[in-house]
Amino acid sequence: MNNKALVYILLAVVVGVWGYVIYRVFSAVSGDEEQIITSSRPISIAPQDLEYYTIKDSASLLLSYRDPIYNSTDVLDEEILETETIDPYTSDPYAVYVEPEPQIDISYQGFIENESNKKRIAMVTIAGQQYMMAKGDRQQEITVRNIQADRIIITHKNETKTIFK
Repeated sequence: MNNKALVYILLAVVVGVWGYVIYRVFSAVSGDEEQIITSSRPISIAPQDLEYYTIKDSASLLLSYRDPIYNSTDVLDEEILETETIDPYTSDPYAVYVEPEPQIDISYQGFIENESNKKRIAMVTIAGQQYMMAKGDRQQEITVRNIQADRIIITHKNETKTIFK
């Protein structure tokens, strides 16, 4: 058999297969609602007797067993509830409760870079006020240590923090 003839036969087979696939896709997607199949005879459902089902009783738990924590039945629940509540901050005589520091309101807006000397100046908002700060500048107890494209590194009350854009 000639190679040309084989190519034509295989081309016809490929076109036929793709034609069948495209036909099936379009026939599935098309909105032909007319082909609803109904049953030929009606189905009858007989009523069933459900008398053998019983309603379950709601049982309550009997809590008159020995207390596993206190290991005695002398202490009543009312006595336990009447005891004073223990404050975890004042119960330990060696612990010192320290109030948390208020968070500083700071945000990094971006930076400007001088093209000649490559010095960066950060635009920083501190407590609603906008400042332009270079490396080493200090405003409201905040010192800028490093300026990068996506973050700045600051020092506030001897504590180093990273503020992201």
